[in-house]
Amino acid sequence: MSDKFTVLFDYRKALGRTRRQTTSSTTNSTELGPWLDDFANKKKLYNMRLFYVLKPNAEDVVKIGIAGTRGEAGGWGRLHQYINE
Repeated sequence: MSDKFTVLFDYRKALGRTRRQTTSSTTNSTELGPWLDDFANKKKLYNMRLFYVLKPNAEDVVKIGIAGTRGEAGGWGRLHQYINE
Protein backbone atom coordinates (compact mmCIF):
# COMPACT_ATOMS: atom_id res chain seq x y z
CA MET A 1 0.00 0.00 0.00
CA SER A 2 1.34 3.39 -0.96
CA ASP A 3 1.47 6.25 1.52
CA LYS A 4 1.35 8.70 -1.37
CA PHE A 5 -1.69 10.89 -1.96
CA THR A 6 -1.86 13.02 -5.12
CA VAL A 7 -4.44 15.71 -5.84
CA LEU A 8 -5.31 15.55 -9.54
CA PHE A 9 -8.14 18.09 -9.67
CA ASP A 10 -8.78 20.95 -7.27
CA TYR A 11 -11.26 23.58 -8.41
CA ARG A 12 -9.57 26.22 -6.26
CA LYS A 13 -6.41 25.96 -8.37
CA ALA A 14 -8.29 25.96 -11.66
CA LEU A 15 -10.09 29.27 -11.21
CA GLY A 16 -10.21 31.29 -14.35
CA ARG A 17 -11.22 28.31 -16.46
CA THR A 18 -14.88 27.49 -17.14
CA ARG A 19 -17.13 28.85 -14.41
CA ARG A 20 -20.77 28.07 -13.77
CA GLN A 21 -23.01 31.12 -13.48
CA THR A 22 -26.25 31.09 -11.54
CA THR A 23 -29.02 33.67 -11.67
CA SER A 24 -28.25 35.09 -8.23
CA SER A 25 -24.47 34.80 -8.01
CA THR A 26 -21.35 33.34 -9.54
CA THR A 27 -19.62 30.40 -7.90
CA ASN A 28 -15.88 30.19 -8.12
CA SER A 29 -15.82 26.56 -9.15
CA THR A 30 -14.61 24.77 -12.25
CA GLU A 31 -16.90 22.46 -14.16
CA LEU A 32 -15.95 18.79 -13.88
CA GLY A 33 -17.17 17.95 -17.39
CA PRO A 34 -14.66 20.01 -19.40
CA TRP A 35 -11.87 18.84 -17.10
CA LEU A 36 -12.80 15.18 -17.67
CA ASP A 37 -13.02 15.71 -21.44
CA ASP A 38 -9.35 16.71 -21.61
CA PHE A 39 -7.45 13.60 -22.74
CA ALA A 40 -4.42 14.44 -20.57
CA ASN A 41 -6.64 14.44 -17.47
CA LYS A 42 -8.33 11.21 -18.51
CA LYS A 43 -4.88 9.66 -18.85
CA LYS A 44 -4.02 10.75 -15.27
CA LEU A 45 -7.10 8.93 -13.97
CA TYR A 46 -6.44 5.69 -15.86
CA ASN A 47 -5.85 2.71 -13.57
CA MET A 48 -6.10 4.91 -10.46
CA ARG A 49 -8.21 4.59 -7.37
CA LEU A 50 -9.92 7.90 -6.61
CA PHE A 51 -11.29 9.51 -3.48
CA TYR A 52 -13.67 12.26 -4.53
CA VAL A 53 -15.73 15.00 -2.92
CA LEU A 54 -18.10 16.93 -5.16
CA LYS A 55 -21.34 18.86 -5.09
CA PRO A 56 -23.58 18.14 -8.07
CA ASN A 57 -25.63 21.01 -9.50
CA ALA A 58 -28.72 18.80 -9.57
CA GLU A 59 -28.73 18.21 -5.81
CA ASP A 60 -28.03 20.24 -2.69
CA VAL A 61 -25.77 17.61 -1.10
CA VAL A 62 -22.06 16.84 -1.09
CA LYS A 63 -21.07 13.48 -2.57
CA ILE A 64 -18.10 11.64 -1.08
CA GLY A 65 -16.90 8.37 -2.53
CA ILE A 66 -14.25 6.07 -3.89
CA ALA A 67 -14.02 5.33 -7.60
CA GLY A 68 -11.87 3.10 -9.74
CA THR A 69 -11.94 0.08 -7.45
CA ARG A 70 -11.54 -2.28 -10.44
CA GLY A 71 -8.86 -0.33 -12.30
CA GLU A 72 -8.63 0.77 -15.93
CA ALA A 73 -11.04 3.65 -16.72
CA GLY A 74 -13.44 2.97 -13.83
CA GLY A 75 -12.54 6.14 -11.92
CA TRP A 76 -13.13 8.33 -14.95
CA GLY A 77 -16.41 6.54 -15.63
CA ARG A 78 -17.70 7.08 -12.11
CA LEU A 79 -16.94 10.79 -12.18
CA HIS A 80 -18.43 11.07 -15.66
CA GLN A 81 -21.74 9.74 -14.30
CA TYR A 82 -22.13 13.03 -12.41
CA ILE A 83 -22.15 15.04 -15.65
CA ASN A 84 -25.68 16.20 -16.56
CA GLU A 85 -26.18 16.70 -20.25
